[in-house]
Amino acid sequence: MITHDMDWLAENCQEVYAMSQGQLVYHGPVHQLFSDQELLDRLGLLPAKTWQLSQLLGLKPEVLSLK
Repeated sequence: MITHDMDWLAENCQEVYAMSQGQLVYHGPVHQLFSDQELLDRLGLLPAKTWQLSQLLGLKPEVLSLK
């Protein structure tokens, strides 16, 4: 499936493929994608809100879901 909804992605997926201009630029765990700020900037994406909150609170491991 294809999505730009990072909140939905964090809730429902563990692994992700990210593409830019028709090229595969990342394949791996969602949490590692969210950890790579340079790649997120290049892709024009913001990490999931749960990820952002976990970073602000200093939670380890980083929270991807509130389930």
